[in-house]
Amino acid sequence: MIFKRKPMQHVLPLLLGALLGWLSYDSIVDARAEGLTGLLIYGIVMGLWGAFVLFHYLRNPNLGELRDDGLTLRRPLGAVSFTWDQLQWAKTSDDGYALVFAYRRPGESKDRYTGVGRKTIGPEAVAAIRAAIATARPGLPASLPDKQERDGAAA
Repeated sequence: MIFKRKPMQHVLPLLLGALLGWLSYDSIVDARAEGLTGLLIYGIVMGLWGAFVLFHYLRNPNLGELRDDGLTLRRPLGAVSFTWDQLQWAKTSDDGYALVFAYRRPGESKDRYTGVGRKTIGPEAVAAIRAAIATARPGLPASLPDKQERDGAAA
């Protein structure tokens, strides 16, 4: 299952990119007319930021993907991907604003954490992720184990 962008998730990056582009253009034109170096640097930074926003929007056509063997979530600076057997715990309950996952890559001793907003991916995707976790990893903890449980398991 591929997590598609909602209509408003198409508008906001395009609007932000256009506003940053206009701000960049206006700042650079004013900086050249008045000879202000600080304003020129500001305009260049805004232009780079706008280009980054638009590049990310074009590079990532979807928000993530639910596969049989795991989950991939797309981020502005790359993708987070893990398989179900790497998953240590997953908070997918209805309380809270996000789904939170802790996973551990082979050979690593510390967990990595990632999350995704419920509103971002929508209720259908949340239900699909819950079902996939229940199928692949029944009995998976919903949160980080207590310190006593961790110490007892290590002993």
